[in-house]
Amino acid sequence: MHSKGHWGLALLLMSIIAIPFGFGPNNIIILIVLFTAFLSTIPDIDTHFEIAHRTFTHNIFFALLIATILGLLFGIIGGIELVLIGFIAGFMGVATHLLGDIMTYKEFKPLAPLSQIQMSWCWFPAESETANIGFFILGWIAFFGYILISSDLLSSFV
Repeated sequence: MHSKGHWGLALLLMSIIAIPFGFGPNNIIILIVLFTAFLSTIPDIDTHFEIAHRTFTHNIFFALLIATILGLLFGIIGGIELVLIGFIAGFMGVATHLLGDIMTYKEFKPLAPLSQIQMSWCWFPAESETANIGFFILGWIAFFGYILISSDLLSSFV
């Protein structure tokens, strides 16, 4: 999956998860949703270095590493609320990326180092414009739906 697809999938999933929580205190939930989408492309940093694609940066260990680093950095900046934003968004950003890549044809080991099982659902090629643009559009629709529901704007239309 490419960047737009990862952004869209992260927005789609996180917006659905966020609905029961609304915006949260000080709009923390909406920040987590947006920051997760922003971080959803970080595993593909391996393409900019001499690291085999979908190896070290495409597994649950990397998700925990990014979550811990961001949680600590955000905590230094400003307290427990920011630790939560950094940790949750870091973990979910990588996790949604892994989910998106599992949908493609190329197998990889998302549960490494816990499991060496190769996974792929073979739903579409990573370069599929239909899938990438489709997730991008669905993600933004879900995000704006979340905004409407959480801000009670939807009730004024009904």
